[in-house]
Amino acid sequence: MHQQIRTILGRSGVSDGSGAMSHVPVEGDPVEIEDGALDHLLDLLARHDYNLCLAGGRAIEGDGEFVFAIDHEEGEERTAECAAMLAAEGYRQVRVLSPHVAWVDDKPGALRDSLLELGEQGREIREVFVGTPKEGKVLIHVSTVRRSPKGGAHRPS
Repeated sequence: MHQQIRTILGRSGVSDGSGAMSHVPVEGDPVEIEDGALDHLLDLLARHDYNLCLAGGRAIEGDGEFVFAIDHEEGEERTAECAAMLAAEGYRQVRVLSPHVAWVDDKPGALRDSLLELGEQGREIREVFVGTPKEGKVLIHVSTVRRSPKGGAHRPS
């Protein structure tokens, strides 16, 4: 199974008070992102030898999040290690998700066909991330919710 790691670029500070207050994370305003925050994150991932096969996000250097996946051959254990490393480095809201994953042919219309198939299964598309081609295939991650036949609540997947 292929997984995503999601995080916001703002990092926590640490207070070195005494007693029960030592090492308490201090949260900053999530829209206060340091200059070069994305470069710092990408450098950190490279220094720890994580090979990204997919990356994207929304409002990455604002109040949104950076979304990425590491090479699937490295396994889920490596994804968990990466997420733990980011949390230890002070990144906030680090999450690991398992989206709908497909490898589609690297040809015109392949993404469309894959998304149409999800729609036919009663899924509403929320996000699409397209990765790097490998051996004639392209990795896609799709976040969906199940459509309710009577207009009721949606269930995320």
